[in-house]
Amino acid sequence: MRQPSPRSQVLTSRNNPMRPLSAQELIEIRERGEHQQPVDRALMVLVATCPEKDVKELAGLSIGQRDALLLALYGLTFGPQLEAFCECPACDAQLEFSINTAALLANNTIPADSALHLEAGGFNIRFRLPTSIDLAASMNLDIAEGYKMLLRKCVIEASKDNKKIKLEALPETVTSALAAQMLECDPLAEVQLDLACPACDHRWPMLLDIVSFLWAELDWQAKYLLRQVHILARAYGWRQDDILSMSAWRRQRYLDMVMSWPIF
Repeated sequence: MRQPSPRSQVLTSRNNPMRPLSAQELIEIRERGEHQQPVDRALMVLVATCPEKDVKELAGLSIGQRDALLLALYGLTFGPQLEAFCECPACDAQLEFSINTAALLANNTIPADSALHLEAGGFNIRFRLPTSIDLAASMNLDIAEGYKMLLRKCVIEASKDNKKIKLEALPETVTSALAAQMLECDPLAEVQLDLACPACDHRWPMLLDIVSFLWAELDWQAKYLLRQVHILARAYGWRQDDILSMSAWRRQRYLDMVMSWPIF
């Protein structure tokens, strides 16, 4: 597991209460999240790494604010480059690419006012940004019903000619404009990557799901750590907690020596 330098950890703690995940936390979180939904996994990870915030406060963040924390956590724990793989939909070629988490975070600007405003088609709408709580409420619905649920939860008031109207009375053009305004106000809530296949030059958009990417990396790292524990405990008789409390560098050096023994 890649670890930030001591200096980077000091700078992080000074400017941001978030800290990287420890080896022990990686394994514990992976185990607890085995049967959880993505929204619950995201909050569980953030609770472990943001000690100054409780789960209620984290769940009340907008999706973009939450994902900004997850991107920052990925950079702190696994390094600034998010390595990704996908398959070209045109020729099935394997595409490998990397995403700089710091570059994405640099573009994250969210209005301070929690009650936002849109004027479209003669309608005036006051709204707020969707949160993890809203996503959890719409989780078991199909896409269309989930979209309507989010609008019902996030629209504070809708009016036309100074008269309040029901959400159902808004035309589709206005609700589409509202969805676009929400994304503009919360840019990290939906990050679209423009990909190009080097084999056939096909181009297509892909949404970056930081929750899935983070969990996939966490899953791989947790399994690798357990393998290290298995080998070192078998070789030296050490306890799991003692092995995981070592630095990544020291664990790897012991592992290299063990793997060079004839018995292995």
